[in-house]
Amino acid sequence: MTSEEVIKYYGKRYSNYRPWAPDDYYNLIIKIIKEVTGDISDKVILDVGCGYGDMLFRIVKYGGRAYGIDISGKGMEYARKIAPRAVVKLAACENIPFKDNLFDIVFCSGVIEHFNDIDGGLKEIRRVLKPSGYLVTVVPNKKWVGKLYEWLGLNLIYRMLHKLQSNQPIERELTLKNWCTRLISAGFSVAYLGRYNLDIEIPIVRKPLIRSEHIPLPLSYHFVIICNPEKTSKCLS
Repeated sequence: MTSEEVIKYYGKRYSNYRPWAPDDYYNLIIKIIKEVTGDISDKVILDVGCGYGDMLFRIVKYGGRAYGIDISGKGMEYARKIAPRAVVKLAACENIPFKDNLFDIVFCSGVIEHFNDIDGGLKEIRRVLKPSGYLVTVVPNKKWVGKLYEWLGLNLIYRMLHKLQSNQPIERELTLKNWCTRLISAGFSVAYLGRYNLDIEIPIVRKPLIRSEHIPLPLSYHFVIICNPEKTSKCLS
């Protein structure tokens, strides 16, 4: 799929506002970011693939200096309305329109797996990130335990019930080890490994089969991986 086709897809997808994630997701991510990087007030933070601007709004709320980029003009319009104090630009991850060593934190939530060029995108992120800064990324797990529904042929039903986004033009799912390997090969070291999970429910009746807190890290829905060029890696061997 060409870059023009990808941009057209997201332009259509952003035609109506719909939050990418629930409030508890953003609250969890903000909590993790604060625990690992400290207070975010006055920090310069870039949201790569900012979409509607939901995270930009929260960055400003907690006192951060928010910047965002997205390939969708429609998404950029929403982001500027939702987070008017943020600086939002139309750009691809492979060509970030900001100077070197500018950001204390670069945030990528459900974005890296959609990069046309992962290595090129990570190289650009590293360029604009301060040497002491952090890359905070949330990425999907190839071995998510919820995929048992795929084995049973019920994955579509499960995704519809949870209103999960899928079938995007470019979409990759890797194991925890493979995500760490990609990040390390791009010049990052892993400082924190965490998770974001959903309850595994019985389809139709929607009763919990496995509670989210009981799902181990390697089988989680998404990984929360925080990296820093100067930190000691905690990646799995």
